[in-house]
Formats: sequence, structure tokens, C-alpha cells
Amino acid sequence: MLERRAKARRRVCYQGSVTAGLSDPVLSVHIRDLSETGAQVRLAEGALPGRRIALRVDRTRRLYDAEVVWRAMELYGLRFRHTGDEAGEAAGGATAEWQGHRASL
Repeated sequence: MLERRAKARRRVCYQGSVTAGLSDPVLSVHIRDLSETGAQVRLAEGALPGRRIALRVDRTRRLYDAEVVWRAMELYGLRFRHTGDEAGEAAGGATAEWQGHRASL
């Protein structure tokens, strides 16, 4: 299979959470791989709440503004909309929407 990613992803075994906004549920995900520009996550049940989501990595407590770019059964490929050290803080809409969910996480 031809690798088309600009940045190599590293395999990880992290837990995380996703949401699409204040009115959407917070769903637990298993993060399978991660890079500066994206991630692959597994959702045990249901579907992600939208095409644009906020991803929180429990281990690092970082927030990412992400876009779902592919799905295969319970696996999802995410592309981060902002990259770099300030990715969580720079993810304006997603970070702002996440504030209401912080207490439940």
C-alpha cells in the first residue's frame, strides 16, 4: 500500500474523547496511531458525531481540532486542522466547544 501521509504516524495505545460541540455527547475512543497532522481512532459503538470534531488525548491532555477524512467500520482517520505545539489552543472552535464538557471528562 502506498503511503500518502506527509508525516509518519507512530503506533500508540492511548485513550481519548471526541465531541462535535456543546449539544453533542462526549464519546470515548481508542487512539491507535498519532502524528503531528492526524490520527487513527477506534470507536467501539455508534458513530462519530460529525465531520469536524474535537479530539482530546487523555495521556497528554491535548486538544485537537480534527476533520474525519475516512471511515472503515469502527476505525476513523482524522486530519488535524491546526498543527504544531499550539494545536489544542489554536483549535479555536473545537476548544471553545469543549469547555462545557471539561467537568465530565
